[in-house]
Amino acid sequence: MGKVIGFLLVMMSWVIGLQAQTGVFDNDTLISPADTIYKTVEVMPEFPGGQAALMEYLKKVPYVDIARESDLEGTTYIQFVIEKDGTVTEVIVARTSGHEEDDLAAVEHVKAMPIWKPGYQNGKPVRVQYVVPIKYNWQ
Repeated sequence: MGKVIGFLLVMMSWVIGLQAQTGVFDNDTLISPADTIYKTVEVMPEFPGGQAALMEYLKKVPYVDIARESDLEGTTYIQFVIEKDGTVTEVIVARTSGHEEDDLAAVEHVKAMPIWKPGYQNGKPVRVQYVVPIKYNWQ
């Protein structure tokens, strides 16, 4: 019995060491360090033209007629990933405005963003997660 427990402890230590060297397990899938998504990095990604240009881009979401006609207000928070090559992927609604049509319009608008300058960590391009608020008010 003692040998079995000892063997199990050695195996668990080996698996934990392997995870630390090669990545982590996420829902039974191995995630390599190259696939890590960062929230902050040494050099953050940059929208073409900078932060002011990003804010101008986000103001131009083509909201649906129902929202305009109903004088709906709200803020949709969109989460996405800037890839190593600057493309925008994994676009989702992080927090809804409460108006599905406008949330979907905001997602499509973010998916259509131009290529960004990628983020860098330790001198290498990395994947970086972003969340942006998109506000609307028709009054």
